[in-house]
Amino acid sequence: MSDFYTGDKLNDLIEDVFLRAKKEIIIVSPYIKLDDQYKKVLDKATEDHDVHLKLLIGKNEDDIYRSISKDDLEYFKSHINISILYEPKLHAKCYMNYNEAVITSMNLYDYSANNNVEAGVHLRKVMIGNSNSFIYCYNSFERIIEEAHCLFIQRPLFKKKLFGLAKDFHGAKTLYDITKDFDSSCPNYKKVSITTFHDPVVINTQSDEATLERRRKKPVDKLSTATSKNVHLVKKKRL
Repeated sequence: MSDFYTGDKLNDLIEDVFLRAKKEIIIVSPYIKLDDQYKKVLDKATEDHDVHLKLLIGKNEDDIYRSISKDDLEYFKSHINISILYEPKLHAKCYMNYNEAVITSMNLYDYSANNNVEAGVHLRKVMIGNSNSFIYCYNSFERIIEEAHCLFIQRPLFKKKLFGLAKDFHGAKTLYDITKDFDSSCPNYKKVSITTFHDPVVINTQSDEATLERRRKKPVDKLSTATSKNVHLVKKKRL
């Protein structure tokens, strides 16, 4: 099923898609600049740490802060279960949970929401019938996300209890963070896929914690080691 939205109803719909999320929220927007209302909505929607927030930004490969402000980047990094990704060719805008999506002209940018004439189509998962537009949309963006550059990965840390039948929230672990060093043109740069990381992280022994710590540090150590040896990463010249 699909419906067409514009104006304030489009903004309200995007907020509702976030708030109705039970498993994940997917934000696909080349440019991000949040107003206080969207922050309140996202905070509410991600109170359950099992809800995985996936943020895909794009363009501005030489300076990601032209795609997202430092304040907004730090805001997203404060979420417990978050993946921040980058796709240089991204132009699409889409906002999804596991059951519905809004494909729209609007970036998640406060000026766009308040001043531009924007429009969008609401797709919903249909249990009966031949409509598969939502499934095609969801699978397409999942493939794009899997092939995108990881910038930041943070996961909730749970500890098992009652013989594995329940779990307690035990904080958050930053598994990967190159938000300050990202430059895909560097000779030593190696793209990391979101599929590398588990969601969420569940541990029940000290050995599990040690393994998690090694896995968390490994991708970042390559950058820090290069820095400690005063290896200067030089951008490739464009032809």
